Amino acid sequence: MDLSSPVVRSEDIYRTYWLYWRLLGVERKHAIRYILDILITIFFTFWYPIHLIAGLFYETKLGDVCKGLPITAACLFASFKFVCFRCHSTMHLSQFGQFIASGISISITLVNILFFAENNFAMAYYGVYFVAMLVELFPSCYYGTLISVELNRLTDAIFSSNWVGMDRGYCRTLLIFMQLTLAKVELKAGGMIGISLNAFFATIRLAYSFFTLAMSLRK
Repeated sequence: MDLSSPVVRSEDIYRTYWLYWRLLGVERKHAIRYILDILITIFFTFWYPIHLIAGLFYETKLGDVCKGLPITAACLFASFKFVCFRCHSTMHLSQFGQFIASGISISITLVNILFFAENNFAMAYYGVYFVAMLVELFPSCYYGTLISVELNRLTDAIFSSNWVGMDRGYCRTLLIFMQLTLAKVELKAGGMIGISLNAFFATIRLAYSFFTLAMSLRK
């Protein structure tokens, strides 16, 4: 009886997925891969946000501007994050753009719900978009807090290691390492906003404050 583990090939499971990438030429260094990359960068990364921004200036009604502003901000900062990733700046600048885009989208979406939603479908649409922006922002804040907590526990973890009975050189190195880990670690977006749950709840409080202000103006 053969008890050997079966060999699982990813292309058998994701046959359609890999076929798509082969047709596009992304899997290997084909000329079509570079052509596709250039086209996506020009039309989706740069032209589409510029097109949306230009469209806002042609709107004559405030309601139409508010309706188009959330998706414009989302597309603009998505392009900004793409450029940051290409420049290998994957944390502080891109996350800073994420906070700005989320703040704009959440605030304007509340305005749309309170003042410019004409029917129940529009209110449901903007409500789902509002929740989606919160869901998009939450994971980075949660894992930023988790990373900070784990790094701040590093000193205790080092002290709890099996250092008793080690030679003097090992203990001296361990002591220096522990001193280096005493500094508090906090991830920041753009060097200003801490990537943590505090920032997430601050965004929610800001949205609630904006909501109460809008309700007072509505009355």
